[in-house]
Amino acid sequence: MNHVILRGRLGREPQLKDAADGKPYARLRLAVNGGDTVWITVLAFGDMLERVVDLKKGQIITVWGRLARSKKGDILVIARALEIQKSTERAKPDQDPALEELPF
Repeated sequence: MNHVILRGRLGREPQLKDAADGKPYARLRLAVNGGDTVWITVLAFGDMLERVVDLKKGQIITVWGRLARSKKGDILVIARALEIQKSTERAKPDQDPALEELPF
């Protein structure tokens, strides 16, 4: 099973690109802090594109996806779904509804 849930802040605005097959995607840089800040590259495709195109640096998002590797060997997350934190809300990891579904 390959599932990951990450919440973090965008390090820059999304970069829109085209894959080799011509399909558009967005590349996001997500800063996840669990003691030390870890930078994760997130790729978003399909219906998520219209939601991420207006995101700004510093916004908090939650990403559900799967781990993958780039050709360079970097770790990527291929997004399956994402949630954009409203700017007036504060991130509360202990109240994340996705965590309620976990069996531990």
